[in-house]
Amino acid sequence: MESVNIKIDNVKGNESEYVIRDESKITIGRFIILEFSKESRAATIRLKFYRVSDSNLLEQSLHIICRTIFKNSPILKLNLMVPEDLDTRSFLNIGFVLEGIITNNLYSNGNYKSELSFGITEDEYAIHKKYYNVDLKGRRISVRSLGPDDAQSMLDFYSSNKDHLAPYEPRRDESFYTLKTQTEILKESYTELINGTGITLGIFKNDSLIGRIKISDIVYGIFKSCYLGYCMDKDHQGNGYMKEAVNLVLEYIKNDLELHRVEASTLVDNVKSQSVLKSCGFEELGLNKKYLYINGDWRDHITFYKII
Repeated sequence: MESVNIKIDNVKGNESEYVIRDESKITIGRFIILEFSKESRAATIRLKFYRVSDSNLLEQSLHIICRTIFKNSPILKLNLMVPEDLDTRSFLNIGFVLEGIITNNLYSNGNYKSELSFGITEDEYAIHKKYYNVDLKGRRISVRSLGPDDAQSMLDFYSSNKDHLAPYEPRRDESFYTLKTQTEILKESYTELINGTGITLGIFKNDSLIGRIKISDIVYGIFKSCYLGYCMDKDHQGNGYMKEAVNLVLEYIKNDLELHRVEASTLVDNVKSQSVLKSCGFEELGLNKKYLYINGDWRDHITFYKII
């Protein structure tokens, strides 16, 4: 998500009303504190946001409101009352839960609108923020979650590694190597992140993207498992960066996602990738015949697993 300088100021003469301004000092929203109870440790806010179509600005405004309320006050539960025409995904992305719909509760421009009631606790916000903002620090590299704003970095990575990755990945048409396609792919990845089914991570060295790791098919219940896939820039192979990144991600999968089992597969002749998995404690499960359609053909893979 692109970072934007947003500022929230109190309205003079009214301790309960605040305005939200963007980096150009244009008012993009305002909210009123309807209730602030130290006894019940809960607050209720009615929010109006004027940039209805700008989910990025809305999400960042919500983050600022949550951080301010939970950090600087005894409040443990925040309730937001918002018009029905605001993008509900922005609230769900942060961890809010839709707790109610008040029909025809707002009157604007001659029409009645329903009002949505969202709620979130301090713990829910902290857990959700931790899950959706993965940032792992290693000795030589770092691993963090990728979003649509990383599309240019991904385009540069795939463009410079086009020939290097071709034997190990599905065939790509030329549209794949465009900023538009990479943005759409990362938007889809972000949807997986929101739904809790997958996480796309970038491997960085000195703030430069040198690889990618994908946690996919996350399943809870009695399985508590996931799949792992990865690729590394051609100029950074052989330095142990992927082993370091995989170990960081395995710790995250165990401690943060609280999963039990991780599975990964490599082409039969991809000895380097097999070496990475074995060095990270994976065990060979067996041969999967015609497992994935790679570079124009159904290819055999060796599948590995690790109990964590």
